[in-house]
Amino acid sequence: MATFQLPELQRRIETSLDGLQNFLHARSEPALLEKAEALQNQRRELDDRPLLSLAFSGQYSAGKSTIISALTGQSDIRISADVATDEVKAYRWRDIELWDTPGLFADRADHTAKAEQALREADLIVYCLTTNLFDNVTAADFRRLAFEKGYAPKLFLLVNKLSMEDVDDIEAYIVTLTSSLDRTLAPHHLNDFNHVFIDAQDYREGLASANQELISFSRFEDFINSLNTWIKERGLLARLDPPIRLGFNTIDGALATLPVKTFAENPELFLLNQQLRIVQSQQRRTEAEVRRIGSGVVQKVLLLGEDLLSGALGPEPEVAQTTFQSSCEAINIAAFDELNTTLQGSYQQLQEKLEDFAKEPFVAEYFASIDTEAVGKAPDEDGSQSGGAKPIKNFAKDLLGKGSKIFGLKEGVFTGTANVAGTQGHELIYNIGKHLGKSFKPWEAVKMAKVMGQAMVFASAAFAIYDVYEQVQEGNQAAERQRQQDQQISEFRSDIRILAESIAAQIQDTYQQEYDLPVIGVILERLNAARDEVLALETSNKELVEGLSRYRSELKACLEALYGQGGPEPI
Repeated sequence: MATFQLPELQRRIETSLDGLQNFLHARSEPALLEKAEALQNQRRELDDRPLLSLAFSGQYSAGKSTIISALTGQSDIRISADVATDEVKAYRWRDIELWDTPGLFADRADHTAKAEQALREADLIVYCLTTNLFDNVTAADFRRLAFEKGYAPKLFLLVNKLSMEDVDDIEAYIVTLTSSLDRTLAPHHLNDFNHVFIDAQDYREGLASANQELISFSRFEDFINSLNTWIKERGLLARLDPPIRLGFNTIDGALATLPVKTFAENPELFLLNQQLRIVQSQQRRTEAEVRRIGSGVVQKVLLLGEDLLSGALGPEPEVAQTTFQSSCEAINIAAFDELNTTLQGSYQQLQEKLEDFAKEPFVAEYFASIDTEAVGKAPDEDGSQSGGAKPIKNFAKDLLGKGSKIFGLKEGVFTGTANVAGTQGHELIYNIGKHLGKSFKPWEAVKMAKVMGQAMVFASAAFAIYDVYEQVQEGNQAAERQRQQDQQISEFRSDIRILAESIAAQIQDTYQQEYDLPVIGVILERLNAARDEVLALETSNKELVEGLSRYRSELKACLEALYGQGGPEPI
């Protein structure tokens, strides 16, 4: 069954962070209590802003309250039915804001200034109709919002109450409704907008009675899936990233309160900690580079938008449109090429740093001693060497001592550990990294299909402003008209920023999906698991380490769900 991803993921993240916070609060150690307090304060700071705002507009009789109740699954949400209200009603559902704007009536051709502000600031406008479709008032209002205001990229047209008419062939009925909407929107088309035909009441009744046929007929899950797709393309899901990272940092900080072991005291733990520092340090540098690439895209697209407004892209709107599209595409392609080069270089640097560490004399001596201990030992029933050799030693040896196989290096670091090449640890890390060759560019398909498709939706709406700017240039100085033009140009700049940030969000999303989670994330996961195993050997650490490890796994699952990753393959 389709679920609205943003609030569902937020619920999972909050549950994990609540558990982590309570777990640390229950400990007696002052350093851990301090970590719990810091986590609570930092979470409070993140809670100040909503994750998403949805403004519901359109026909008064379109069933907005039913739609919102069906979307949220909360029957206690009430949207005002007062036809005289001039206020925008805001309802908080978790960290999502649902805004009810005044309905449209025959004696009211426009919204109040407050409603206009809500529509301008909302992330998404859900414009609600019934199967009676547009009348003169709603058609004029929709055209004003979509084309005069330039809100087309964030307009979702929702046609509700499919069951209002008793029809035998629902598909043919929707085709008829689509044709009618196309005529009303001409020269534009319904397919120019996000849209779904639904029956929200049927969906609610289907859920209540567990009637899958009624749920399917309602088509409401199509609305939820479309909404999830739109949110992901706009990069809004990434707003859930900071609290997850906050949890990771808290876990790392809590583990750092444990006494630091020297190499002499616990060589296994020392080596694993050193590896973690190397990988995490490289990860931070890479993240900074990816953010820089995204920021560069934002600045270039904003400047391109100003060139469009000033007429620098061509004397005619058609010429300007073509130039804007091609230039925006070039910015996007260059950004993804730079991303590819950056990640290839970062991975190569990680290989070199791990190899250099493996060549340190004390590391080589330690693994040589492991090999010496293993010589002549009879294998146990499971095939491992007897005589006290610990599985974690083999893991550490795989990761450090056999760098050529693990990380794709040309030459082996040690010659006395060839027997390690076939172990599970070797296969895991080797399979992670072997695809990152010079020609590995999985984001080639991403950059046109995901990014530029959305970019051109924003651009096509923005071009309507081009004519407005020309009128300003020709000297149309009427006060009211000038005010409207200034507002439209301001909104154009806002839409260009949304376009730029959408492309930057796709760059970040690609980095997470194609590199950080499936490559670096898996390496860190195995290193953390190995370190936790060593730490837990001390009875005093066991409860703390196992608890923190559990919350790390929960948050990692949330991160994978956020960026569409299924997690590493089992070994």
